[in-house]
Amino acid sequence: MSEVVSLEAVLEILRAMHRITAEDPIWLRRGRRITILYEFEVDGELRSFRSTAEGSDWSFTEGTLSDDECNIVLRTDPAALYEVLHGVTGGREAMLSGRLSMRKDPEFPDLLLMRAMFNRYTKAKERGVLNDLGVGDVPESLVLPKKVGAGSADGDAGNA
Repeated sequence: MSEVVSLEAVLEILRAMHRITAEDPIWLRRGRRITILYEFEVDGELRSFRSTAEGSDWSFTEGTLSDDECNIVLRTDPAALYEVLHGVTGGREAMLSGRLSMRKDPEFPDLLLMRAMFNRYTKAKERGVLNDLGVGDVPESLVLPKKVGAGSADGDAGNA
């Protein structure tokens, strides 16, 4: 990828993803709790952000946690996660290429919750309702062209 995607742009997307999920009535009824640690490699440094959601309460702050405090740990660079979230690169493809790694707590039932968060964000973006939800769109300069065949099973952002 020739364009540079800023960490701030990806963080805005992640905040939107969590906000959309926290407002979902099914999520609220189930009373789900999830803690995700995002580790971004930026200019040779590791920047960590933790996200915890329980019902409609969620937080997204800079800082790290130990692996045993997290349900999921994602390590990547901002551009790779941006590409996965926007269907330019599939989650499996990013993991196989080494651009994205994920660790999951063995006691965490499955990754369906993470996939649901990705899908809710994608659907809100496609419907053009991000601004209605108080979430600004990613600046035009950061929008990447969608790769041909990105709708296939391997190109589905929900496979992350």
